[in-house]
Amino acid sequence: FTKTMASLDERIQVVEDNIKLYNNALNAATSPEERKGIIGLLAQSTKRITGLEEERRAAQQAAAAIAPAAPAQQAISVPEDVPFTITMDECVRFEFPDNNCPEDKLVGLDDVIEEALEIVMEGLSDETSAFHRVPPLAITRLARGGKTTALVKLFDAIKNRPLNGEKVNVLIISFNGYGDFKPVSGETQTNAIIRNIVRQLVDPNVDQKKIRCTEEALDMYIGDSPFVLLIDELNQLHNPVDRDAAQLLQDLFLKKKNRYVVFTSHYRMNIDPKAVNDIVSASDPGVKSISLPVSTDLETLRKMPRCASINAATVALYGGIP
Repeated sequence: FTKTMASLDERIQVVEDNIKLYNNALNAATSPEERKGIIGLLAQSTKRITGLEEERRAAQQAAAAIAPAAPAQQAISVPEDVPFTITMDECVRFEFPDNNCPEDKLVGLDDVIEEALEIVMEGLSDETSAFHRVPPLAITRLARGGKTTALVKLFDAIKNRPLNGEKVNVLIISFNGYGDFKPVSGETQTNAIIRNIVRQLVDPNVDQKKIRCTEEALDMYIGDSPFVLLIDELNQLHNPVDRDAAQLLQDLFLKKKNRYVVFTSHYRMNIDPKAVNDIVSASDPGVKSISLPVSTDLETLRKMPRCASINAATVALYGGIP
């Protein structure tokens, strides 16, 4: 499996390098025929890289399934063994290397964040009952489509928008490699979510892989103040999440007033424990959604970093996704 993974990584890198070369060639192309040919190569390469990434994910899952069990580690219980030391209002968002676009060059994001913020504030004021379920907010788009950028901007916006005069606490976790979360083989999805939250609320020198915390202890520490959990790429934890993980998200962040959850994903997902395996449609009342920006305005897009020579064909190829 190690050789397979290495081979897949190498092949993915080759395709990514080819895509860069094709994009450069497309920008330099002068005839419609030449551009058409290069666009065809780009489409093939994009499809190929998606297939390779699926192969790599399958290989990782297969390797994990036959891997010998890791030696048992002594769990660190929070708050029994180590206390909570970071207050909710002290939580900060992670920085990520892709976020290198100046604020004034981001395309169409302000309106999206404002729309998301209104949904969040409405969700915080809402409460699940026997006749009504509070739907989470899902932000869905393909890889490298701006989901993480939107989520960290939403984090900042929530920090600066009080609810009925009260400050809203917000915490962001990620399952896509940002934020330095370290997965543990064989860990339940429920514990992975709790551990990803709790590790940000204790001394950073504590071994995050050993952290254990009950739902009740985390619930008590979050308290009654308005609180929003942002989850980046929940689908990387699993798609769909299992019923226990869905139940945790419902119980802690949707059934209670003054709590809410927002997640991003490559695919539409449902975190209703009774419907995690159901196909989620765009009009599903159990999930709120917003659309990330799309633009075909060349003048605007050319102001983005490394996009000064972008042309209409490239914009069309990527569906106007900035």
